[in-house]
Amino acid sequence: MNLNAIADLFKHLWELMLFLIILGGPLPLCLSIVLKNARQTQAYSFAHSWLLIGTAWSLLQVLTGLFLGSIRQFHVAALILSEILIFAAGTLSLLRMSRRAPLSWRNLMTVSRQFNKKELLVAGSLSFVGLILLAKLATVPVTYYDSLWFHLPPMARWYQTHYFTLLDPAGYWIFEHQDAKVYPYNWEVLCALFLMPFGEDFLVCLPALIAWLLLGLSVYLLSRQFGATRYHSMAASSLVLTVPYIIDQVNTIHIDLPLASFYMACLYLALSYHRSRSATELALLLASLGMLAGLKTIGFIYAAFIAGLFALLEIISIRRKNNQSAAPKLSSYKQGLNPIVATGVLCLFVLGGFWYLRNFLEIKSYTAGESAVKVASTALSAISVPARVNLYKLQQSTLTNQFNPTDIAHWKTFGIQAIARLQIPFVAMVMQVLVLPVAFLSQRRIPHQTTAGLFAVLIATGFLYWNTPYSSGTSGDVAGQLSFLLGYNLRYGFSFLGVLGVAAAASATLMRTPDKFIAALVCLSTVTGTISSSLFDLVRHEFFMGNSEIKPTKILELFKESPVQGVAFISHHLTAEMSSLAASILIYIILLVLLLARGGINSEANRYSAKFSRLFRRSRRPLAFFIAISLTVSATSLAREKRALARTEIYGGIYEYIEGHIEPTEKIGYLLSSRNYIFYGKTLTQQVLHVPLKSDNISEWLKELRQKNVSYLALGPLDVDSPKSADSQRLKRELLRLENSGEFTRVSGKKVDKEPLLYRLNSQRGKN
Repeated sequence: MNLNAIADLFKHLWELMLFLIILGGPLPLCLSIVLKNARQTQAYSFAHSWLLIGTAWSLLQVLTGLFLGSIRQFHVAALILSEILIFAAGTLSLLRMSRRAPLSWRNLMTVSRQFNKKELLVAGSLSFVGLILLAKLATVPVTYYDSLWFHLPPMARWYQTHYFTLLDPAGYWIFEHQDAKVYPYNWEVLCALFLMPFGEDFLVCLPALIAWLLLGLSVYLLSRQFGATRYHSMAASSLVLTVPYIIDQVNTIHIDLPLASFYMACLYLALSYHRSRSATELALLLASLGMLAGLKTIGFIYAAFIAGLFALLEIISIRRKNNQSAAPKLSSYKQGLNPIVATGVLCLFVLGGFWYLRNFLEIKSYTAGESAVKVASTALSAISVPARVNLYKLQQSTLTNQFNPTDIAHWKTFGIQAIARLQIPFVAMVMQVLVLPVAFLSQRRIPHQTTAGLFAVLIATGFLYWNTPYSSGTSGDVAGQLSFLLGYNLRYGFSFLGVLGVAAAASATLMRTPDKFIAALVCLSTVTGTISSSLFDLVRHEFFMGNSEIKPTKILELFKESPVQGVAFISHHLTAEMSSLAASILIYIILLVLLLARGGINSEANRYSAKFSRLFRRSRRPLAFFIAISLTVSATSLAREKRALARTEIYGGIYEYIEGHIEPTEKIGYLLSSRNYIFYGKTLTQQVLHVPLKSDNISEWLKELRQKNVSYLALGPLDVDSPKSADSQRLKRELLRLENSGEFTRVSGKKVDKEPLLYRLNSQRGKN
């Protein structure tokens, strides 16, 4: 092993230690919250405890990021110091509460009853999918359109500047997206924390995996609240989490999965508080409502719905108490003065209002001409004000306005897109839910009010999705029109999928759906979800690299035009990854065989568990610790190497050229590109400027480039189907003329409609 390899190993060890500090910093405080909740209610469980931990961890990390960004200290040193302080505060709180509490937090981390074979099968299936997702987000770079366009670039700028800004070094917007300039960025703040320990985007999507787990826990716990058995609740959670499109969203920075996770968590906390009256749960509910509003603008509507539902539950509770007692009790009102609840209210306003207030003040400062803020010595008055949101136009883009229930073609389009994207779990859950009302009608039975309430929540959540902007896949310019993008935008309905899973679990319990049939569905959904997600990844990567003309969103269009070509296309991509898919399925089958083998599954599990626990006896703890650390270091090191190779292969020649030839001091200008994140480089140190061509005057534009000291110009890939294709064609001609005249020299890329092109400005010599 040479000196460079040893240095790289120690560097990786140091960065891994920083990562573990960031990951584990809030955990003691989260555990103290769980212990506090256990003292306030007896209805705690393993899943309930982990939901509280996951929710509190996410909220604390976002609050930490918002604080550091606000004081312009959004960098790794300040973050590590903050995490250490949070860890110390949580540890002190945990030690103090452990002495007073009648039960230890360890009692809250164990399952109350051992799993039977069916439940172990479900748990094993979810563990299998979770490990695959962890490996994917660690080794495969992000290639989703929105993530590279306007989710990751702000994170790169915050990493460079150590504070929240959407401006490039010259003081202009870093991307050309009017709506994104006024978006809330709570989720990006959380993901940006994981850029810091490694100085690159390794594990930047780890929060999405945590959101995936939170969604599963919420579905399970809500199912139990509505009367489903443990097995049916676990199966419903598994079906929701193995929906191919949900699996596909983990390795992205998209907001829709975390929005669904926090929506479901809020629903559970609202119902749980209604029964437990725990101040801790109320505080977490309030803070989570703020998180919902700060994730996405539509989150305000979802948060308002849950707040209305919570108010309705409280009114019902107060009326019942008043009917039972002549004198109304004031204990519920006094709880509003509880410091824990007051903290929740504060978090509600901070998490829910931070970005909206910040964006409002920035725009107001510009319009009033009162801003003295400067970025890179450029006044904020140089920034164009985002266009006002046209609410009427947004409403026209929803399914409510575009979907015609009397048009069979619309039903066919929506059904095909939903089945293709959501597949077996969606069909199974819909069929299970539809069985229940049919049974009630045929038997002339009146459903219990709990069941009726669940169906009301399901319908209301579906209504929210149906009224989400762009849910129709169109901009709403033409009435009664749906597009293939409807399937891509089905991610807006993840919250509905979560509630659908809860309703399916309750229905399966009431209708006594055969356990073996459910087990078969869980296994089939696990396999098909894994294969379908891998297939979508392959198609997207091939298109991303310019090796295929077929976009992932147009696969169904290909089948419609030529089924033979569609089958051949799918077969080709499946064959390319057949070995890895076969290996994954084989591992899953072996896991199932071990779980279902004869000889008593519990005795086998206990025997292996006993062997494993011996490693952690006091005499062998150092050895076990050393083995765990060695495995973690080896796995993460190999994953980083594999991700680096995949990043170079998928991001292509322009990424490789930037890494090998352009110094951080040289500025890269870009225009007409939805992949501008790539231009920041692996270590996010490149200075990237947005330099749009605003007029037909090329000379003025070139003069602007020179004034900004732009050394390189990047653009593309250009979408020939875009409404702006005429402008793109004109720009291509102008760039060809500039290249022929010697003004520009192309250093990377060949076809601008397939990959980004990179030009060197010959008046600004760079490193060759």
